[in-house]
Amino acid sequence: MLDKLFSWSRTPSSTSTSGASAASADSTASLGREPVHLPDEIILQILSYFPEGEASQGTLWACCLLSRQWHNLAIAKLYAAPHLYGPNFDLFVKTVCPSLNAHIRKSDLAGLVRTLDMSKLAYQGSRATTARLLGRTKNGLEVYVAPQANWGINCLAALSKCTRLRSLDLSLVSEALSYRELSNTIQKMKDLRILKFPRSAAKRDADVYTRSHMHWPPNLEELTLSGDLFDFFHSDVQPLDGGTPNLPLKITRLAFQHSSLDGRMFNATLAELGSKLTFLKLYNLTCSDFDWPYPEGASTILHLCRNLNTLEIAVDLLTSNLIFSLEIEDDDDVLPIALEHQLKHLYIASPTRTGSFIEEELMNTHDLARAVDKNALPALRTVTIEVFFKAPSEWSTADLLLHRRLKRRARENDENPDAAGVRFAVLQAS
Repeated sequence: MLDKLFSWSRTPSSTSTSGASAASADSTASLGREPVHLPDEIILQILSYFPEGEASQGTLWACCLLSRQWHNLAIAKLYAAPHLYGPNFDLFVKTVCPSLNAHIRKSDLAGLVRTLDMSKLAYQGSRATTARLLGRTKNGLEVYVAPQANWGINCLAALSKCTRLRSLDLSLVSEALSYRELSNTIQKMKDLRILKFPRSAAKRDADVYTRSHMHWPPNLEELTLSGDLFDFFHSDVQPLDGGTPNLPLKITRLAFQHSSLDGRMFNATLAELGSKLTFLKLYNLTCSDFDWPYPEGASTILHLCRNLNTLEIAVDLLTSNLIFSLEIEDDDDVLPIALEHQLKHLYIASPTRTGSFIEEELMNTHDLARAVDKNALPALRTVTIEVFFKAPSEWSTADLLLHRRLKRRARENDENPDAAGVRFAVLQAS
């Protein structure tokens, strides 16, 4: 069908000498009909079926070559989210930034870019090139992922002018940024919904008692905390100046990853934000002692995050005292909070580098199956396990046992059992 639609929208070439083209022209002439012209709405509907991402880039490029009409309609979708990698980056820069000075030569294609993902770039370009790209695409840019290299302080000025951003990912940035610099960069991004901190070490202010608070975007919903969190904790969670906590009001998704974190900082943050959270992630925490200061241990997560729907946690942070009391060794060892909490999805990630718990304290799928039998976490429906990490050999049997019990729980609650059970995921590369 698409081939027919493409052929209908083409204007026959006057220089074509192929037999097929001549036969088609004769057939059209003999029938006395003009070539069918597709309305723009039909072409836009066709383009809407193309999936987002790299796979559609070649197809969209081919659509731009069909005719002027197809080019005018497909070019915006082609440049909305360009797939950038080593070989094509220089050509993209030359197209979007044909001159160093935008006043000398400007490209209208720069205004079409909505997503600028530079995460797959290694050492292509320079810091000046990154700043120039941000400057040219600022009017329409909504999603930005910064590169690991070729990012510097000069990029912050250009980034701060991208006021329409909805998602800002700085998690790959290796350049050290101060908390104040990051705050000044995002303070005008009123539409920002997702923010990921850089994982690099931060430049700290000389006077710890004159730290500036973060200018949080008013609509921020998802926050990933990485790198050095000293300033975040002492400026906004528990300010050293004795002021009130300054944290985003609409946060529902929170992640701690690639960071040094202790139990005091963790619990203080959850005490402020936990009641609003529906998603929490703990991954690749490089601290040497992740302590839980409360008697409930890891169940602090359940106590402070009563509305949590999804928990993603590294396997060596998933201790049995998330659900069970370590002080009771009988059939009544399930913690009261675990009997009522409505956690629905549990994602068990590969180990972090904490090494703070002994193996006997860690929870496995056999423990989870026992918890389901005791009606702990009554809303739990899926347990996703990252593959390629060390686990006890009996997990294969325990996985099957837990899988069946989760499906049985779904059937007992008149839910679709196909949506419940144990799943496996490829090891994430973050």
